[in-house]
Amino acid sequence: MPRWGNRSAAQHGYSGPAAAGTEVHQTNSWRRSRGGLILQQFCYLHAGQKQVVEVSAGAALQMPSKGSEADFQDQLRCQWLKGCGWSLEAASGKLGRPLPWVKQFWEQELPSRAPAGMPPFIRDYELRMLRSGLEPFRRPELHRGFLEKSKCTGLYESCLQGLPWEQAVMRRRNHYTGEVTKTEIESKRQDCTLPGLHTGLPVLDEALERARRELNIKDPGAYLTCNWYPDGQCHIAPHFHDFWSAILCLGISRIFLLEEEPLLLGEGDLLVFGTQKHSLPKMPDVSEGRISICIFWYPERSAPTKEIKLWADSAAVGATAGGDMTALVLQALAQQGLGGEVVSTRAGSVHDDEDSDDDFMLAQVLAQS
Repeated sequence: MPRWGNRSAAQHGYSGPAAAGTEVHQTNSWRRSRGGLILQQFCYLHAGQKQVVEVSAGAALQMPSKGSEADFQDQLRCQWLKGCGWSLEAASGKLGRPLPWVKQFWEQELPSRAPAGMPPFIRDYELRMLRSGLEPFRRPELHRGFLEKSKCTGLYESCLQGLPWEQAVMRRRNHYTGEVTKTEIESKRQDCTLPGLHTGLPVLDEALERARRELNIKDPGAYLTCNWYPDGQCHIAPHFHDFWSAILCLGISRIFLLEEEPLLLGEGDLLVFGTQKHSLPKMPDVSEGRISICIFWYPERSAPTKEIKLWADSAAVGATAGGDMTALVLQALAQQGLGGEVVSTRAGSVHDDEDSDDDFMLAQVLAQS
């Protein structure tokens, strides 16, 4: 069972199997039909403001185009398609861009600066993806009912009782370097990290193995991070990953924000995405729990690295004396075609993004980058 920190199980909203559910709490929504889909109205908090949205549990994934960010992404995809041997005409169709637009960027050098709103470490990661021969800016996929309803029955409770839950702490990520700093501040959620894609729960492990095959996950270092949100007061603030993610949802349906677009994820749904900004906002009307089983992996890795030698200019090393060597380490890794996440326990800088109730600091940092 989870370790509760200073709070009891009752305070966390868990009272045994009855606490879990696959239907949305009706105090939070009303239903109506549009185009064959059942729409529900939900309330959630974003940037400290109440938001009301109508969504459907059966809706397909739709991602908006965002001006300069979409242009930057497609410029990199132009180079990737060119390297894959695509013609200008075929690339134009693939990207949904006019032929003159594609031709403009077909021979250009790669952009050296990320657009406003994109952290530099995300830009650098996607450039590494391009150099590795992989499509940059992986487009998200939503697999509704990846785990069928019959296999979901009782799985929330099995995970709650069978996984090695610990009290989660808040983290900060530096949006220039990508460094993650663990604080000692307790979060309202519980979590656990498991090496490999194995939990010891047969039904869940079968689903994870199928996800590994279908998503072609070859990274031997792929691992699981599981999050338990006892109720709608538990959340994850907006953030980015410089790796790929697949999230399997169990328990109550919740709104998930992907590039700030609301998406209703229900029990058994699997969401796959790359470096897109994402979050799980607060939903104060939700009193039941949700568990996210998250697969994290680096698609550019297909074999273990037994030995890594990092080389850096002596002047660069000297310049970091007494300071932060994160950028230097990540740069040395990138020179060998590798990525990574540098985690420390020291206090974060003023440029770090805390897992807080809103993303004001994140917006402030991005405005400066």
